[in-house]
Amino acid sequence: MSKHIGKFLTIVIPTYNREKQLIRLLKSIERQNVIEKYYIVVLNNHSNYDVETSIKNHFSDSFVENVEIYNRPYNAGGDYNIGSAFLFAKSQYLWIIGDDDEVEDSCFDIIEKNTELHPDIPFFKYHIKGLARYNEDVLIKNINDFTNLYNRNYFIAGDVLFVSNNIYNLSKLEDYVSTALYYSYSSVSQVLPMLRCLIDEQPFMWCHNEIIKYNAPEGDHWNFIKIATSLSTVLDINIGNNYRVVKSFLNILSDHFPITEFLQECLCISDKSYRKYVSRKGMNSLYEKKSFGIWIYYILYLLDSKTGLKSFTFCLKVNKYMQGKFNRIYISLFNLVYPLYKKCKIVICGNHM
Repeated sequence: MSKHIGKFLTIVIPTYNREKQLIRLLKSIERQNVIEKYYIVVLNNHSNYDVETSIKNHFSDSFVENVEIYNRPYNAGGDYNIGSAFLFAKSQYLWIIGDDDEVEDSCFDIIEKNTELHPDIPFFKYHIKGLARYNEDVLIKNINDFTNLYNRNYFIAGDVLFVSNNIYNLSKLEDYVSTALYYSYSSVSQVLPMLRCLIDEQPFMWCHNEIIKYNAPEGDHWNFIKIATSLSTVLDINIGNNYRVVKSFLNILSDHFPITEFLQECLCISDKSYRKYVSRKGMNSLYEKKSFGIWIYYILYLLDSKTGLKSFTFCLKVNKYMQGKFNRIYISLFNLVYPLYKKCKIVICGNHM
């Protein structure tokens, strides 16, 4: 008999060369002691260790029996490994979790309760531990609702891009999964069902609960050129002639994308033609309507790129120095003013007792 029969939730974990982190995630799941609710599929992207043996060495037989491991014969790339997770779901609801994250206590009860209360909702998005800003769930019906929530600081761009805070109702997303697969090269296939909901004005739920803990990757370095070029391809999506919705969506996704790191990496590209292509692609898609200061950085970058001067690098050093100096001044003022504030507060409170 198949072990996934009767489970309401499939957890798919894309992983690559992160044994310690994967075991930590699986232990956080095991701790919940609700094995009857979920089935786990591990998508091993040709890691340099035996994933199956590692899991067997750390967990009981009953837990291991509830885990299926799919070993890719070669490294298919992180984007595809995440995007293809939709193909491995064995239940109505799917939860894709990054191998370096951890689930929060009571997460399964929260998810099950929400899915029972809202069986027609196609997509649930949750908050990351420590980042919830409002004690309310919000039904998002269109791009205006989505933008207004962002302007209210209900979420940040990182919350949208995050892989592990999404629950998919696949019975309602049947026509949307193909978009996630087809545009997996965008590096954000996990949030394309959300974009489809916005395009079709299909309501989805952003829940205030924190169900996942984010752990920053250990020793990994973000490739900002790869992220910028792949993220910009979101603009390729043209479903029902809704470019305005797609553009608004991308503007939020890229709102806090670090331009200085991106341009620094561009300056390291030896092929000048490709360097020009990449920098223009990033600026025209991710920074088209951003602040004047960002374009100052770009002008200095162009000057460096064409002449070999270090004006851009010098500007960054000055900015870093001034920021550090400001922080030191702020701390000094705080250390001076705060004791006086405490003394005044004691005197005032004492006079009113």
